[in-house]
Amino acid sequence: MNRKKGLRIFAIILIVLAFLLEGIYHFKLEPADRDGRTNDTVAEEQSKEKTTEEEPTSSSEKKQEKQTESQKEKDNQQSQEKQPLSKENATVQTDQQAVQAEKEPQQETVTCTISIDCKTIADKSKVTNGAILDYIPSNGILLSQTTVTVKKGSSVYDVLQKAAGNRGIPVDVDGSYIRGIGHIYEFDAGELSGWMYQVNGVSPNYGCSSYEVKEGDAIRWCYTCDLGKDVGGSNY
Repeated sequence: MNRKKGLRIFAIILIVLAFLLEGIYHFKLEPADRDGRTNDTVAEEQSKEKTTEEEPTSSSEKKQEKQTESQKEKDNQQSQEKQPLSKENATVQTDQQAVQAEKEPQQETVTCTISIDCKTIADKSKVTNGAILDYIPSNGILLSQTTVTVKKGSSVYDVLQKAAGNRGIPVDVDGSYIRGIGHIYEFDAGELSGWMYQVNGVSPNYGCSSYEVKEGDAIRWCYTCDLGKDVGGSNY
């Protein structure tokens, strides 16, 4: 009996010691565990902060990459535009231009000739205005026969303006009435003097702006001292 009581007491002592040792163990380990967990939490938060800080950088890098790619595409397009057309593309483009030219109405033109002279006062004997003496050519020709191309429907007046303008010959007009050519004016050689025109050797009896030029017409502007009687040419 005494032995059994002794074993029971010994067992109880062991159990009490076990509980005491376990309490001491937990008491020592828990702070360490807590510190470990705290350290892990801090590490995780720092990792998140780094990730958050790195994200804008990677985002900006992506934007820069997109901008670089976009710029490369533009450069490629520009280089392609600058490259010379291939033979096939050039041929197609030429054909398209030819078709477009056929569709567009071509403007008709008229080609004629024109001359300007003051042979009637070449010797200067009939001149009443001495201011024009230096403007009279020795042979009386201000403009030798010249070929001019104008739009269809143009007048003798239009031909004169174009031919004289090309040669730098001044023309003084009143409306469409020609007062002077090459600094030589009407009445500079008497009351019956002035400029008149002929077409194919004939003097029309109406203004130069009313005469429509025809293909091959030969126009002559001449200075008369006697209302056209001294320059030849018949009237209509």
